[in-house]
Amino acid sequence: MVGVDLHEGMLERAKQKAKKQLVSIEFLLQDCTKLNIPVKSSLVFMTGNSFQHFLTNELQNALLQSVQQHGSYAHLGKRSIPLHC
Repeated sequence: MVGVDLHEGMLERAKQKAKKQLVSIEFLLQDCTKLNIPVKSSLVFMTGNSFQHFLTNELQNALLQSVQQHGSYAHLGKRSIPLHC
């Protein structure tokens, strides 16, 4: 499992939570519109209504295109979007 965030403080909080729960997650400081992660997955998901932080259609499209390179299905908060269309 890989966790990505643009904010180092959020990654530190996530690392603390993962350690407390005894789960192994690789955390990367990256812009989700330009993902460069070492895995592909059948599911890519974002939590906490993160999609709403991508305010323009251009940023939303860049996010979806970036995610599509790494997964075939995206769950973005309360939205589920098939990316293989």
